[in-house]
Amino acid sequence: MRFFRKIKKIILGRNKRVIEPDYYEQLFVHNTYWNTPQPNDEEILRFKIIHNFIEYLKSDFSLKKEDRLKILDLGSGRGWLSSLLSNYGTVLGVEPVAKVVDHAKKMFPNLNFVCGTSTDLLKITDHAQYDLIVSSEVIEHIVDEAKPGFMNDIKRLLNDNGFLIITTPRKEAEIEWNAYVLPGQPVEDWITELELEKLATENSFRVIKKERLAIPPLQELQALKYINSGYFKKYKMRIQISVIVPCYNQGIFLNEALKSVFDQTYFDWECIIINDGSTDNTQEIAELWVKKDRRFSCITQLNSGLCAARNAGIEKAIGVYILPLDADDKIGRDYLQLAMQAFENEPSLKLVYCKAEKFGFESGPWMLEDFSLKALATENMIFCSAVYKKEDWLAIGGYDKNMKFGLEDWEFWISLLKNGGSLLCLEYIGFFYQVKPISMVKLLNQEKRKYLFNYLSIKHADFFVNQLGSFQQLIIDRDHSEANFYAKTKSRKFIVDFITVSFFSFSIFKKYKK
Repeated sequence: MRFFRKIKKIILGRNKRVIEPDYYEQLFVHNTYWNTPQPNDEEILRFKIIHNFIEYLKSDFSLKKEDRLKILDLGSGRGWLSSLLSNYGTVLGVEPVAKVVDHAKKMFPNLNFVCGTSTDLLKITDHAQYDLIVSSEVIEHIVDEAKPGFMNDIKRLLNDNGFLIITTPRKEAEIEWNAYVLPGQPVEDWITELELEKLATENSFRVIKKERLAIPPLQELQALKYINSGYFKKYKMRIQISVIVPCYNQGIFLNEALKSVFDQTYFDWECIIINDGSTDNTQEIAELWVKKDRRFSCITQLNSGLCAARNAGIEKAIGVYILPLDADDKIGRDYLQLAMQAFENEPSLKLVYCKAEKFGFESGPWMLEDFSLKALATENMIFCSAVYKKEDWLAIGGYDKNMKFGLEDWEFWISLLKNGGSLLCLEYIGFFYQVKPISMVKLLNQEKRKYLFNYLSIKHADFFVNQLGSFQQLIIDRDHSEANFYAKTKSRKFIVDFITVSFFSFSIFKKYKK
């Protein structure tokens, strides 16, 4: 606490000439386009580049994916970038305007923000301690004669193997960028690529990667004067994949499911939460995530069942690809990235899924059968959270609402794959299925299972005949599976064990398996 109390008292140093606290307080605290915890349209484009750089560092340099970095967000503003960077490690946000720092602390109480500049930080902290420094849209606000000192401060704050990511408007595009300058904004000292590279090399940095974000010619701006006028809304990143999360009274698990989406290394996603008539805190949790990140959205409807809820979400989805995710399950942080790479490498794929693990009442690998059409005719070996194309969902007609008692995923995969098409199972554990004792009760309802099997037999008669030779074989296989289960119910040990599992969440005899 001594460190934080001390830094609050520091008077603005080198950057005092160009910092205008009243202007930045108005912008980052009071302007509704710039004062939110989630990034706005322009900031999303910016973070996409920063995210890509970090992933590049992790793949091409000594950083490991599991490493937790020590990160400095230099010029953190209201803290939106610090919040996103916290997915990679511990973050300190440094911002010279006190009221903006106070606003950031209110929005992100779990993050650390201090008031000051890079020079101030060097006075009261250890040198060479950060693995990564990110300075986004800051250096152009520093007068030219102060820029070398700013870069030298960064060099002293980074450790010997550290990395620096800087984003800034290029002076080469000064005319175009000036069209976005807000009224009353401090004069910008734009910097060219060559000038920035010179500053870097003079301070012993080696440039390892550059990326440019294009802006349109001036004539296309149509006399826009304000960046919050909506121009960037035309240039939103293209959402590639839509994650669909139906939820009916699963609020207790929903946070973990949504966090697993938020933590993805792939960035171009949206997540649509469907509150299917819940009476618990599902809506409250969904709204918190919508406020946290603009890629989340929520649909609220009367209880209609899982198939109808998924269909409602997918109908609204703008992604090319779809990933259903139940509210009590989770996905691994690289799952979307690897799935999208697979589709990019092989566009003809119908479906991509991965290895899976169980957690909750049971834990360990989920040993699913290898896929074949013949095997699919007797059981489902593909969990719900596989990635497929929205155009295929449209062609099939969506999830069949007649599968109201379960097995909806099996029916959907049969519809998707029975007429041909390849799929890929990634050698990556990217799906985590929660086993809950209460779900086992469904297995006791023989009448509902019989209805579902009969419905499948009729709807997909061609598929079952082609793969098994006759309906009779399907019935034999079904009856054999059910007979094995119901034979167990004659055991007193099984009945006692099932009751303790279902209602008290522990097993006496360890006999029962889902």
